Amino acid sequence: MGRDFFGPLHERFESLQAVGEEYFADDNGRVFALGHYRGVTKKGDSADVRFIHIWTVRDGKLVKLQQAADSLVLDQILNG
Repeated sequence: MGRDFFGPLHERFESLQAVGEEYFADDNGRVFALGHYRGVTKKGDSADVRFIHIWTVRDGKLVKLQQAADSLVLDQILNG
């Protein structure tokens, strides 16, 4: 079972969106998206956190997401 990464974040943000900037695909059905999470915390601080998403596509459907974000920057925004 996957872990809900976004649920706890949305509780701490007034607004939050993922902005994809570059996309790459391989021959194994994976799509790599590089971008930033951008938003404003409920304290009013701006957030700009780099991410990579790795999507697995099978039969034209998204079946898996792996993601990583710049956890140091995210921690500084949320706990700084």
